[in-house]
Amino acid sequence: MLIKVGAAGDVIRTSSIALALQRKYPHAKIVWATEKESVALFDFENIIAVDVKSIEWEKEKYDWVINLEDDLRFCHIASFIHAAKKSGAMATELGKKYYSSDLSEWFSMGLLNPDRQQANSLKKANRRTFFEIMYDGLGLDQPTIRPRINYTKSDKWDGFEGLRNCSTKSTEI
Repeated sequence: MLIKVGAAGDVIRTSSIALALQRKYPHAKIVWATEKESVALFDFENIIAVDVKSIEWEKEKYDWVINLEDDLRFCHIASFIHAAKKSGAMATELGKKYYSSDLSEWFSMGLLNPDRQQANSLKKANRRTFFEIMYDGLGLDQPTIRPRINYTKSDKWDGFEGLRNCSTKSTEI
């Protein structure tokens, strides 16, 4: 289970991780929880994008949950969903957010770090890309896969108006 719901650009960037998981685990079914408007963009083999509001979280069981959202709701979901392994942002029953050690390099530079000065210093000193940090933290194989969406002229997605003139089924960005 991959959770990334937020800003459209961040969601598209996350397609690299979904595709790298698919490459590493070719027989796995990857469920990606995202916004309803983004579901159609991620129609890849063995990657099932679902509307985050339609999942019955408590009934599902997963081998691995990767939560890249720092919103408390998704931190709670990631923490309490049934999974053998959990990565990313989590929360305690009392609502205190924390992150897993495998992705601490990424999350320690963000809002989940309670020490804003330290987070800003880490960001300033960082020389690694999002992809380098995520692939290393999640144990994904290099080379990095470029983010990708599926898009056709008939799609009714309001974002990225410039893509409406594309004539190919799969569009790399």
